[in-house]
Amino acid sequence: MDSKLPENVHRLEILRVERGMKKLCNCLNPKFVIDTSNRLIYCKCGALVDPYDALYEVARHYEHIAEYTNHMIETRKQIDNYKPRLVVIKELEKQYSRSKLFPTCPICEEGFDLKELLHTVWVHPDYVKKAGS
Repeated sequence: MDSKLPENVHRLEILRVERGMKKLCNCLNPKFVIDTSNRLIYCKCGALVDPYDALYEVARHYEHIAEYTNHMIETRKQIDNYKPRLVVIKELEKQYSRSKLFPTCPICEEGFDLKELLHTVWVHPDYVKKAGS
């Protein structure tokens, strides 16, 4: 058999396999962008990423993602529970529970028990500002 093609038949090369090429994306922490219209995945560096490689990378870093998510949930809870009016009260409670000492009045500097505040008259902040002026 002759390995030569007849003159009226032309060789068509439509596919060529390249082996041993380097990967396009060499980022240490790739950030993926999904192109939904073309069903492709890119790295932020612009390189085309194989979907399997992207899924594998996400799976490898799943624990990190879960820890970050838990941290963000905890931060959100702290923000939701933050009440600026209670910051001073909470600080007073910490100081009061640590020692057997009483606070002093900021005006006369005489010591008093915090329980005495329960039996005092409370005034509006605008009144205090006007009276102090």
